[in-house]
Amino acid sequence: MCRNKRLFHLYFILIAALWVTGNGCSPAVKQKEKKKNAPQVPVTDPDKPKVNPEGPQPKMVLAEHEFKFGAMMVGERKTHTFIIKNEGEGVLKLHIGPASCGKCSKFTLKSTTVPPGEKTELEVEWFPFELDENFRKFAPLTTNENEKKIEIAIIGMVTQEIQLSEGPDWNLSSFQEGKPATLTRYIYSSVLDQFQVTGLETKNKFMAAKKEKMTAEELKKHHAKSGYAIHVTISPKVPVGKITEELVIKTDLSKKEKDKESKKPIFTVYVKGTRSGPLRFQALPGVVFRRREMMIDMKTFQGSKGRAGKLQIIINKAGKTPFKIESVESDSDILKVTIKKDEKFKAKDRMRFFLRVEVPAGSPSVNHTRRNMSIITIKTNHPDAKEIRLRVSFLTL
Repeated sequence: MCRNKRLFHLYFILIAALWVTGNGCSPAVKQKEKKKNAPQVPVTDPDKPKVNPEGPQPKMVLAEHEFKFGAMMVGERKTHTFIIKNEGEGVLKLHIGPASCGKCSKFTLKSTTVPPGEKTELEVEWFPFELDENFRKFAPLTTNENEKKIEIAIIGMVTQEIQLSEGPDWNLSSFQEGKPATLTRYIYSSVLDQFQVTGLETKNKFMAAKKEKMTAEELKKHHAKSGYAIHVTISPKVPVGKITEELVIKTDLSKKEKDKESKKPIFTVYVKGTRSGPLRFQALPGVVFRRREMMIDMKTFQGSKGRAGKLQIIINKAGKTPFKIESVESDSDILKVTIKKDEKFKAKDRMRFFLRVEVPAGSPSVNHTRRNMSIITIKTNHPDAKEIRLRVSFLTL
C-alpha cells in the first residue's frame, strides 16, 4: 500500500510539471507579463486646461512673454503685470505652473478663466537674495487653446548699489620714463539715478586723483545710470620699484547699521604698477628676478645651510654729477645686503653694480613670502632714481 501511495505522488508531480511546461510559464509569471504589456496611462496635471476641438474656440493674445527689468539691488522687491486677452469665441482657461525659483519669485493669475473679449492679469513678483548678472526666472503658462506651454519670464541683472570698474585693483599699464603715469577707472551705479563722490584721499605725495562725471557714452558702456570717472596720476619721481598705493573714494550714500547711526560708506582701491626707472636688472646664479614685480626670489631652502645670490644693476648716468649709492638697507634681520660697483665695466653713459643678497648659514626658520616679503631700499643721488625698492621672497626651513 505504501508503494502504491509513493507511485501516486510521483504521478501527480509529473502531471504538474507537464502542465507548467505546456503553458510556457507559471500563472504568476503570466500575470506579471500581462501587467507589463498593459497599455500605459499617461500621468496628467489635473489643473492643466483640456483642449476641446469642438465648439467655439478661445484665442489668447499676450503682448509680451518676457519682461526685462534692467538692474536692481539684492534685497529689493519688484513687480510686473502681464496682460492676457481672449480674442476668441470660446472661454479661455489658464493655468500657471510652478516657478523656476519658488523662493525668489511668485507668479499669480488674477483669474483662471477669461470670457471672449475680456482680459486678465498675471502678476509676477521677484525678490533676489544674491548677486546675479544674468538673472532669469520663469513659470510655464498653459491654456485650453492648445497643448503648448509658454514660458513667462523676468530677466535682468541683480547688482550692488555701487560698482567699481575692474574691481578694487587698478593696474597701471606701463611707465614711460620721465613722464607721469595715468589711468582712468570708474565708480558707478546701475540702480541709482544719482549719487555724489565727495572726496578722494591718498597718503602718497606722488599720487593725485580727480573726479569727473561720466559721459552719456561711458554710462551706456557700463550699463550705468550714474557715476564718475576717476583720473589717477603718478609722478615720474615715484620711487623705483613695485607700486601699490591706496586711494579712498568717499560718497554721500548712507549705510544703516544695527543700533548705530547711518554712516557714509567709503570705497578703497589700490593703484598698482611697476617703475623700472633708469635701471636694468639681471639675475645672476643663486636668485631669480621677476621684473614686473621688482622682486628677487630666493626660493625655499634650509636655514642651516643658508643661501646667497647676486643681481646685476645697469644704471644710466644723468648729468655731470658723479653717481653715488648713498645707502642700502634691508628690513629683515637675517637678510644681509651689499652693493658694489664694477670698476671693470667701461661705458660712457652707464655704470654697473652688483647687489649681493645672503641669508647666512645657521639662520632660523622664517617666512618672507607673499604679503610678508622683505624690502631692500637703495638710496642714490640720481635725479630719476632717488630711491629704489626691491622686494625679496624666501622661505627658510
